[in-house]
Amino acid sequence: MTPVNRLFSVAPMMEYTDRFCRYFHRLLSKQTLLYTEM
Repeated sequence: MTPVNRLFSVAPMMEYTDRFCRYFHRLLSKQTLLYTEM
């Protein structure tokens, strides 16, 4: 099997995502690109 190189991007929403949700998103992929809240 060949490894799949995909980027997982997350844009957290204010008052919806918390630090636990962002930590979970980082666990989904080592290559997670996490944007800051706006």
